[in-house]
Amino acid sequence: MADVIRGRKEVDEIENKLKELIHEYEMFFQGIERVEPEKKRDDVKRLLQKMYGLKLNNAIVKQKFANLISRFNTYQHQWDNVLLQIERGTYRRELAKIKLKEKLKSSTDDSNEDEQLNQNRDDSQKSYQNEQPKEKNYEQIHKQYQMAQKLLGSDSTIDFEKMKERLKQQEEMIKEKYKCKDVEFKIVVKEGKATIRPIIIE
Repeated sequence: MADVIRGRKEVDEIENKLKELIHEYEMFFQGIERVEPEKKRDDVKRLLQKMYGLKLNNAIVKQKFANLISRFNTYQHQWDNVLLQIERGTYRRELAKIKLKEKLKSSTDDSNEDEQLNQNRDDSQKSYQNEQPKEKNYEQIHKQYQMAQKLLGSDSTIDFEKMKERLKQQEEMIKEKYKCKDVEFKIVVKEGKATIRPIIIE
């Protein structure tokens, strides 16, 4: 009985870790995270191998464990294929990102010619421009959070305007408390849950 109970607990733990791993690979392939989560992948593989030493007499637990192995192997195959495509330069998202960077660079070069003409804009226009990067950051965080929720199997949604308002309030409180230059936000997945973590910019 002890083995069955222990087995159920460990299977649930592996399932949560696999969800986190899937999310982290998705963020890595989209260029949001710069480092491949190889260590976490090895940890999940080690936990799966360790489970072979347990006696799983409960049919439900055994089936769940078998599904986890199949799911992990399927994702491993997909990840390895994408990594190979990235290495060869044939990964579509990677190519799209390169093209976008080139387009942005071209746009920046073109805009430099008009820079002198734009120096006389009034203060309100400058203030509006300064707000654009922050607004885009809120949109990116909202998109990443929704994606994380979906990857973790949650159907819950959060209104963008409500999230933005909460993030702005949190940002103001942190700036006032720590007297920092700025605050950025990052999506963190832990124990099968996605949260938004503030990062202080000195």
